[in-house]
Amino acid sequence: MDCKVVLDSKKILVDRDELNFGANIFPMSLFEEDVSSYRFRKIDLKYLSDDIELLISKSSNTVYVLFEKSDFFDNHLLKSKILKRFKKKYVLTDDDFIVEHPTKVSLKKEKHNWDEINFSYDPRQGDISMSLYF
Repeated sequence: MDCKVVLDSKKILVDRDELNFGANIFPMSLFEEDVSSYRFRKIDLKYLSDDIELLISKSSNTVYVLFEKSDFFDNHLLKSKILKRFKKKYVLTDDDFIVEHPTKVSLKKEKHNWDEINFSYDPRQGDISMSLYF
C-alpha cells in the first residue's frame, strides 16, 4: 500500500483511504487501538519508496512515520537518502528546512499546513522518523 503525505492540508492518503487530521476524520477500521495510540494495521505500507510504520499518538496529536530501513548520512539529516527523496518529491531545497541539530530538522511553516513537521534520527538504531503535528 502506498502512503502520501499532503503538505498543504492535514491529510495522509493510504491508497484510496483518506486520513483527514484537520477534520479529525479517518477510518478507524485501518488501525489497531491501544491506550495511547493508533497503529496502522497493514505491514506493507510504503512512503518515499521505503517500508514504514504509521502511528498516531492520541495524547500529543502527532502522526509518526517510522522508516523501517536504516539510513546513514554525512554532516546532518538533510543529507540522508530519505530527506533527499522528500525534497525531490515536494520540490523543496535545504533552505526550506531549519537544522535544529545534525539529527533533527524541521520543515519551515510556510511550506506546509500542518502544525509542525520534523524529521529526527536515532543514532542507536540508525533509523529516521517523521513527525506530523496536527
